[in-house]
Amino acid sequence: MLFAYNRNKELISAKYYSPNENYYCPDCGDQLIFKQGVIKTPHFAHRKKTDCEGLSEGETQEHLQLKQLFWLSGRSFGENWQLEKPLPELNQRPDLLFKGTAVEIQCSTLKISRLIQRFQGYQTGGYKDWWLLGPNLWPKKNWSTLHKHFCSYNVNNGVHIWLIDSKGIYLRSHIHRVNQQYCSVDRMIPFHSLPLLKVYESAGKNKPSLNANYQHIQSKKQFLAMRLVSLDATIKPLQQFLYMQRQHILQLPDWMYCPSQYSLIYNDACIIFRYLYSQNPDRPTSVFQYFDQFCLSNNIGWYFPRIKKEEILQGLLVETRRLFLQYSQNS
Repeated sequence: MLFAYNRNKELISAKYYSPNENYYCPDCGDQLIFKQGVIKTPHFAHRKKTDCEGLSEGETQEHLQLKQLFWLSGRSFGENWQLEKPLPELNQRPDLLFKGTAVEIQCSTLKISRLIQRFQGYQTGGYKDWWLLGPNLWPKKNWSTLHKHFCSYNVNNGVHIWLIDSKGIYLRSHIHRVNQQYCSVDRMIPFHSLPLLKVYESAGKNKPSLNANYQHIQSKKQFLAMRLVSLDATIKPLQQFLYMQRQHILQLPDWMYCPSQYSLIYNDACIIFRYLYSQNPDRPTSVFQYFDQFCLSNNIGWYFPRIKKEEILQGLLVETRRLFLQYSQNS
């Protein structure tokens, strides 16, 4: 950690370490030691492995350096970000805090139960929490349950996630799936180029068009057919539901196979939502209820605690209605 309490309960930066002073953890109160090297950033650390809640996942050199880079970038625009300010009422200590926005730079994995506890703490305290993932945690080919827990949603950026490295901050927005591929709109904001609160409020550029042509639709059907042949367990609930409706998953109207901006969340279950809408276009509440029942019956979990399910369902309804009307007019 970059800051610690002295005997007078003053928060002292590691830059001003004195060998004649004792230093204590702002979270658990244990006495700390000072570490410094040719490569290492000067910092305080616990003497031994600890269950301290504030640093349960430990601090790497990368984590310390990214916090400093973030702080310096904000300072260059007059933003007075506070490093490691304890919030005793929440029993939490964000990496940085400024104007009610708590920043957490996550460079290592941690238990999902602990992560949810921290989400809820900030929500209870009325703080906006901005989570940025260090390079070791960046999503690559696959998105784990942990990655999904860090996602946010708004109309401008769709489903999105924030990343950080030594060059700057990255917004990966409008994340969705097309068959087995994850697609997104990526924007890089270099350090010292914008005030950090403006970065947080910024929008991704070039929102993708998710309309599909004939080739896209045929490609989707081929992908679904392959999964049926291979007895893919994830396609079975859709197949069974449509069979009970006297439908076949490969013989639905073309518009139901178009990509969805909510496919990271619901994957191909979006097809079931669209089918339900086609049967009840004037009864959206019924569509929501039937779709919830389908998800519950088939153990389709919700792995996005920072996103309101109601917002996603409403967005899914708007997207579905647009596709339904568009293809109805063209047919």
